[in-house]
Amino acid sequence: MQKIRLLVMCELQGVRRGLAAIFASEICFEVVHVAECNVDSIAYAQKIQPDAILCEFKSGEESILFIKQIKEACPYTKVFVFMNNENSEEARKAISAGVDGCLARSMLPCHLVKAVELGCRTGVICFPGSLKQLVDSQDEPTVSVKDKLGPPYSEGVNESNSTSLLTPREKEIYKLVTQNYSNKEIGSKLFISQPTVKSHVSSILRKLGLSNRTQLILYEIQNNGGITKQFSGNDDFHINS
Repeated sequence: MQKIRLLVMCELQGVRRGLAAIFASEICFEVVHVAECNVDSIAYAQKIQPDAILCEFKSGEESILFIKQIKEACPYTKVFVFMNNENSEEARKAISAGVDGCLARSMLPCHLVKAVELGCRTGVICFPGSLKQLVDSQDEPTVSVKDKLGPPYSEGVNESNSTSLLTPREKEIYKLVTQNYSNKEIGSKLFISQPTVKSHVSSILRKLGLSNRTQLILYEIQNNGGITKQFSGNDDFHINS
């Protein structure tokens, strides 16, 4: 199996070295670079286009801007952040910045490794359970999709849109995307190519007024409670846990 090329970013030298050592000891990872969180690191990431980036997320606009710059420079790279504060508001800010997973600093090394691997291999999106408060409509039926998702995820959301606008094939793909299936897995399951899957996903996002897969999954949770793809073994990392 091909190794996951990981870039580690952190302000504290001891922390980034520790993280690098954890992942370097795993056979499924190759740590390609270890650096501070700065513009030079983003430039290097843009040059090498790693499979995944693990960096710290702090409160404040600087972290949000930094994540957005990473996603712009490396649009196909999975970005995972670790944070001290796991409350739903901090998680929302991280999601709004475009991250693919929020990880607690208190996680055991083995769980940290598994979370990043699952995110890269299968497209599972890892968020703290407290995030469900933001998208759980059962106790707050008057709160709109836009208000729950918050900017930038609320931008362009048309609440008159629904899955009824989708073709039968798009509905199949919508269901699989919201179950955390990757494009490759969807293609294999439906016997279509990955470019075809990507084309359908783009059409689904356009019809629903959404921007990306993360927003699509949050949209599904808000409307239907969300369905988590089942995995054998460790089940710690469910989007709607």
